[in-house]
Amino acid sequence: MISIIIPSWNTPREWLSECLSSILGQTWTDWEVVLVDDASATPLTRQDLPEGGIDHRFRIVRHKNNSGPGIARNTAVGHSQGEYIFTMDSDDVLEPQILKELHGILSEDRSLDCAYTTFRTFGAVDTIWTMPVKTDRDMIVDQWMPGPGVLMRKSFYNRIGGYCEEKIFRNGNEDWDFWMSAADKGFSVSRIEKPLYRYRVSAGSLSNSTTKRTHYKTINFMYERHREFIHSHGMTDRFLYDGYFFSLPHCSFKEIPAVMKGGIRHSKNIGDYTRLLAALSKKIARGCLRG
Repeated sequence: MISIIIPSWNTPREWLSECLSSILGQTWTDWEVVLVDDASATPLTRQDLPEGGIDHRFRIVRHKNNSGPGIARNTAVGHSQGEYIFTMDSDDVLEPQILKELHGILSEDRSLDCAYTTFRTFGAVDTIWTMPVKTDRDMIVDQWMPGPGVLMRKSFYNRIGGYCEEKIFRNGNEDWDFWMSAADKGFSVSRIEKPLYRYRVSAGSLSNSTTKRTHYKTINFMYERHREFIHSHGMTDRFLYDGYFFSLPHCSFKEIPAVMKGGIRHSKNIGDYTRLLAALSKKIARGCLRG
């Protein structure tokens, strides 16, 4: 059985309905849904499920306090009964054959830990995300595995240890940290070159202002968690420099000294240093214009 784990926090009911209806339309029918209501302002009830909740393959688990998507996924997995775990966001949509095709790959090749498909975005952006399979070392540079839309063996999820439950990951990067743990331990993955997962991009998800402002802080925390793995690939300075450089345009002005100091400390060449100065100049110019 496939356990579809879905964290939800204040998801618009219309979007949630589209999400759950796409699960009902799957050609693979041996599934359950564990929907974790992460303390939404208006609690989810069985009336929010398809056909008023008469299909008992759908279950709702409610958090008393908002905990973030990582902990919500751990909660869902803890309540799941399937051999396989499928991660999904509560505002996304599945093509009818995705579960069947992903399950077919994992059932045929027992050496694989997980599988995913390419994405088609919808909403504010309409495009295809190919997300090719890369190496464990590449995970240090960029999160090339998606967060949602992955079918994995539950044994693999447990071997990784699930999602880190530290509060800092409520600001983002929880998926990257999960896959960094997987890369550290080593994992085998396959990708279907069909856009079978539809990922909703809204105006809010385009900005992700909190995630961008605090990026360098989560990067530093991730480095402490995965220090040996990152260092073993000679990527310490690159990993940390990229985190500071990305954060510079988005951090508050009072954080600029700390971000610049970190970026300069991990610069490897004059090019890195020059890029930081250019980004700083643009940020100051924008600030002056707004003032």
